[in-house]
Amino acid sequence: MLGHLKPTFCKSSKSSKENYWEFYCSVCASLRKQHDLASSFLLNNEITLILSAFQDDFEDLKDIKTACPAKAFLAKNYAFAHPAIDLAGHLSVILGWIKVLDWQTDSPHMAKRILLNRLHKKAQRILPTLSAEAQQTIEAYTRLTSDNVQDFAEIRAQSAALAQMLVREIGQKTEANPESIALIQAVFGKAGELIAVADHLIDLEKDQKYAQYNPIILEAETKKIPLAQAYLQLKMQYYALRHDILKLLPAMNPAFIEALKQSMYGLDKQIDKHLPACMHTAQAREMVGKMQTAQGSMAGMPLMPEASDCCNEACCGACLGACVQACAQGCCDSMCNSCCSDDCCSNTWTPSPEAQQRREERREARAIKRAEKEARKKRAKEGKETKEDKEKKKQNPDGAY
Repeated sequence: MLGHLKPTFCKSSKSSKENYWEFYCSVCASLRKQHDLASSFLLNNEITLILSAFQDDFEDLKDIKTACPAKAFLAKNYAFAHPAIDLAGHLSVILGWIKVLDWQTDSPHMAKRILLNRLHKKAQRILPTLSAEAQQTIEAYTRLTSDNVQDFAEIRAQSAALAQMLVREIGQKTEANPESIALIQAVFGKAGELIAVADHLIDLEKDQKYAQYNPIILEAETKKIPLAQAYLQLKMQYYALRHDILKLLPAMNPAFIEALKQSMYGLDKQIDKHLPACMHTAQAREMVGKMQTAQGSMAGMPLMPEASDCCNEACCGACLGACVQACAQGCCDSMCNSCCSDDCCSNTWTPSPEAQQRREERREARAIKRAEKEARKKRAKEGKETKEDKEKKKQNPDGAY
C-alpha cells in the first residue's frame, strides 16, 4: 500500500480529478498541521483513494484553503478538514515508517537508518491512538518486513490485512454504514494483494541484480522451471486479482471507480515498462503464443454476455484477460465465470438521498467559490499593466503610443 496506485488523469472527468485532488490536498494540509512541513512528503496515494471511496459518507466536512508547498506557498488549493482526514494523515506517517523499514531491511544505509529513527518516534506516538486491532495488524506487518519473511502467501495475506485495517480505521470516523465499510474493505484488501504481486513483477530484474527475495525467482528455483514460466504464473495471479476488484466496483461511487481504474491502468503500464529480459526469449514467446492460441480458440465461445450499463467493455476485457492467462496453464474452470454474473451486476451504485444532497450542496458551494476566484483573477488581470505597457509609458509620458 505504498504509492503504486496513483491515478493518471489525462482521460479522467473533471469531477473525478477535483474529487481526488481535494482529498489529496486535505491529507497534505493535515500532515503539515499535525506534524511538520517535511511530513507532507509522506503523502500516500492509496490513503487518498480510501478517502475518495468514502466521499459521500462525510456529513460535516469543513471547507478550507491550504497553501501548496509544491508551489512554494504561491498558491492556495481548496481542501477539507475532518477527523477522518486527520487520521488519514497519521496513517500516512505509519505507512511511510513501514516503507523506510523495508528499505533499510533490504539494503541497510546510514541515511535510511536516520530517517527510520525519526519516523519510528513519530509512529510510536501515533500507535497508541489507534485501535488494538489496528496495532496488532501493524505489528504483524512490521515483523514480517523486519524479519524479511519469504513466504509469499503470508506476504499477500498481510498486505490485504493492512489495507483492510486502513479502510476500517478511516471508515469508523465517517458516517458510512457497516455494509459500505465492508465493501470498501473488500476492494482494498484485493488491492493490497494486487500491489504485493505487482511489486515483484516490476522489481524482478532489480531483485536478481541485488540477490533480493522475489517469489518469481524462488518459484523457478524450487520447481526447476524457466524464469519466464514463473513470471507468467505470477502475472496470471495479477490479472485474477484485477478481475476480482473490477467485479466489486459497480456498487461504489463513480468518481472513485474512475480514479481506481486509472490507477490500475497506470500499474499495468509500470509492469509492461519493466518487462524482464527473460520475457524476450524464444521460450517466453512460445509460452505467450500458447496464451494467444487459447484466446483464439475461445473467440467464438459465448463466455460472457454483451456489455451493458453495469458491465462495460473494460470489465469484460479484464475477465477475458484473466481467463486466457489461466487457460494457457490448463486451469480455466475456476475462472470462467462471466463478468456479469449475479454477484457483479445485482448491486449498482445508488447513493442515499441524504448523501446525494450533501454531495450536491458541496458541489454547488465549490462552483461558487471557483467562480469568485476566477472573477478576482480576471479583475486583477484587467487592471494590471504589462511590462511592455510600462516601458512604452516611460518612453512616452504624454501617452501618445
